[in-house]
Amino acid sequence: MTGPIRPGIFLPRHRLTRRFLAAIFSGVFLLALGTVGYVLIEGWSWLDSLWMTVVTLSTVGYSEVIPLTVKGRFFTMGLLIVGIIILGFTVGTLSQLLFEGEFRDLLGQRRMMRELKSLKGHYVVCGYGRSGRAVAMDLAASQVPVVAIEKDAGVVTAAIEDGRIAVIHGDATSDDVLETVGVRRARGLVTCLPEDFLNVFVVLSSRVMSPDLLIVAQARDTTSETKLQRAGANHIINPANIGGRRMAAAILKPGVLEFLDVVMSWSDEEWTLEELTVREGSPVAGKELMKSEIRVKSGAIILALRRKGRYLTNPDPREVLVPEDRLIALGTPGQISRLKDLV
Repeated sequence: MTGPIRPGIFLPRHRLTRRFLAAIFSGVFLLALGTVGYVLIEGWSWLDSLWMTVVTLSTVGYSEVIPLTVKGRFFTMGLLIVGIIILGFTVGTLSQLLFEGEFRDLLGQRRMMRELKSLKGHYVVCGYGRSGRAVAMDLAASQVPVVAIEKDAGVVTAAIEDGRIAVIHGDATSDDVLETVGVRRARGLVTCLPEDFLNVFVVLSSRVMSPDLLIVAQARDTTSETKLQRAGANHIINPANIGGRRMAAAILKPGVLEFLDVVMSWSDEEWTLEELTVREGSPVAGKELMKSEIRVKSGAIILALRRKGRYLTNPDPREVLVPEDRLIALGTPGQISRLKDLV
């Protein structure tokens, strides 16, 4: 599955479903109790006792199988009253399931589970607060599959009504929830939980499940950055630091900041920045940058070259491209698309 999955909600347990199951189990228990009661009180056979119990609870009005004793009549009256109460409770719960959307949610849960099991190469966003929502929206805008995990049921409901992101109701620090969203098959994970220690838990669990997973973690406190790095996060983002730098840039370099906002957007009509990896067998592998004709064939501009963890900004045109080089390119979506085909 390569495209974004349809928005939905996964609720591990449903309040009305529990009530409905409780009513069913109560009915079964009452059926067994009535059968045993007639056997002990009236001394009937198991079949006759079961028949009398069914006739009594269903209120169909058939005559007694065998004339009842006084004790048997009192037992039958009690069984009938309790049976009517349980029947009314069951019918009311079933009506809520059918007419208040719970049944639809159950069907949606099964659909979501099927889609999650087949999902591969997707991105997981832990926490659907301000930061998590912004991340999920940008990922969805880039046409990649994304699933968000949120513990607050109210936030989940609002996200489902919004209808743009698939949101799972659960605790992202739980290994079971991470397994449910397919962390082992995911391409990347972003954790934006409100507390840094929660983000550390998520990073630790995710790294154990998927050693090669790309993990980006939010850190509110600078002292947590080292812990997140040790836990296995590839990139650590401190919103306060980034916000401060952006405000300073807005004063000192407003034109640069405006340009970066344009190229980092997902608009189909604007310029964008993209990171691409030179693959083995690519037409540009083994060629000098100027002889690769990247600019001529794609129209994109190579701003930087990343090799073995080092960045070569404004690389020399005679730089030879080798497999696994990462190109930081600037261009329109169409130019970037042509560059992807080339490298």
